[in-house]
Amino acid sequence: MSPGGFLINVISAVIVIEYLKLSYKKDLEARQQKNTEDFYRMVREMNRVRHDMSGKLDVLYCLLEEENYEKARAYMEDMHRTVFRYSELPGDTGNAGVNAALIRAARECKEKGIRFHSSILGSPKNIDSMDIGVLLYNLFRNGIEACMEVQSEKKRRLELVVLERKDETELQVVNSIGHSVFLENPGLESRKKDREYHGFGMPDIYQIVQKYHGEYGCREEEDYFVQTIILKHLV
Repeated sequence: MSPGGFLINVISAVIVIEYLKLSYKKDLEARQQKNTEDFYRMVREMNRVRHDMSGKLDVLYCLLEEENYEKARAYMEDMHRTVFRYSELPGDTGNAGVNAALIRAARECKEKGIRFHSSILGSPKNIDSMDIGVLLYNLFRNGIEACMEVQSEKKRRLELVVLERKDETELQVVNSIGHSVFLENPGLESRKKDREYHGFGMPDIYQIVQKYHGEYGCREEEDYFVQTIILKHLV
């Protein structure tokens, strides 16, 4: 090959690499924008639930002040039905991103017949609410997708444990699986046609883990897929 031909091949290869980098960057920005929009919708929903309950308590207080006990009793029954409908909603964790992600996951799990449980050990205030909200959104979305592939509804389970330490925050997400993830999808890639907004969202997860100089690990335990993420505090 002539020096000129070799140089042309090198230039062509550089152009292709730069094009792929640009395409990946645009795809990543599109996913992040979609996740950001979803996150803010979750926050608005959380605020709406809080606002509605606060208003109901104000009305109940007024009824009791007026000694209108019959209406107060009927109103309390209505509040009970409302609270029962949202009985799985978590309390305030100290992080708006975690709150919003938990509210959305709890709602979707109830709609799809998935048992959902969360344990927050300490307040994860040292992680940016947007970052941890997007991270949990992706992890929960993956877990819910996997649970829906389990035939028995009784075996569908999604759990989150958040452990706050002095210099780091550890997240562990456990979800049911109907098959071995490592055997059928070792790259954790989306199997849906619309890959831009569905699937494991691993680039988003890795990017946030890298930002916090953290670690990501996953393993299988019988019929469950376990993901563990450690995020170092930046302060």
